[in-house]
Amino acid sequence: MTGGINESSELVTPEVKMEYQVNPDDLRIYYSLTGGMTMTHTMHGSSNPIGGENVVIKMKWGKPAEELIEKRALRTLKMALGENPKSRRGKFPDTRMGVSHAVEKAYMKALHYRETWKNFKEKWNRTPEPDRDKLIPPRKDFRMEALLDTLDGKMVIRCHSYRAEETLELIRLSKKYGFKIAAFEHLHQAYRMADELKASNIGISIFADSWNYKAEASEFSPWGLKLLHEKGVIISLNSDTSEIMRRFYMEAGKMRRYAGMTDLEALKTITLNAAIILGVDSFTGSIEVGKDADLAVFDGHPLSSMSKCILTIIEGEIYFDRSQDSNVGVK
Repeated sequence: MTGGINESSELVTPEVKMEYQVNPDDLRIYYSLTGGMTMTHTMHGSSNPIGGENVVIKMKWGKPAEELIEKRALRTLKMALGENPKSRRGKFPDTRMGVSHAVEKAYMKALHYRETWKNFKEKWNRTPEPDRDKLIPPRKDFRMEALLDTLDGKMVIRCHSYRAEETLELIRLSKKYGFKIAAFEHLHQAYRMADELKASNIGISIFADSWNYKAEASEFSPWGLKLLHEKGVIISLNSDTSEIMRRFYMEAGKMRRYAGMTDLEALKTITLNAAIILGVDSFTGSIEVGKDADLAVFDGHPLSSMSKCILTIIEGEIYFDRSQDSNVGVK
């Protein structure tokens, strides 16, 4: 990405799109390939209660940006709760309740916008054709249009959160207004609300064992992953950095210890589970006839810290070959 990932000029910015700034020459794409990564969900930052539209890309190093963008994936909108949005100044809220209110207020405006257009269209239909050119339509608002897409099932929510109480509040708002939450990012207190996540069919994208790097991340327990797994919550791992991305298979290996998963279940946290949450499991995420040939080949057990990825293939084309790595000029 180029030019930053937080559009902080406004409190609510669902009209901006991450796909506008995909940089196919970013070396982190290649670094990710060295660890077997074939696809990533790249999100708007967490400064806004409602940020921008995210983008799913395949790591097609060397191809133009439009060939990296995966249009078959679910459209997703970034939201953020907690310290990130409330720690900003100016027009941004100072409290967690203020962040939740900002989300609700935005949806109230979106519903009013929809009603305004509905009334105009009804008036248009009632008006004789010769007089229609006298009617003035409402102003088109891309911000409201984006929010309405989430209410119409055209886009789902991916929300950055840590604490259970504010996360449960967003679930309540989603049911009140009708938007779908696909997954919560990080959610260090997920183990406190496993039943609610399962009942609402919401997945989590979580760190394996990273916590205490800020106040709201202090009440995490990697052993809580076992409870979530036993409750049937869909668990995928998130990286937040390219450094973790290229060692994602090692993060998945930790799920054997903390969550009590089998090798296959642990691998799913960086393959099929992530694909299900992204809505791309019909064509990737597992090795099946008819799916894209997105594969990573290792020189040992793929969950071992002693193993290395030697080959990364996307849609049948080799994008990383360790034996040819020196020819690329990147190690």
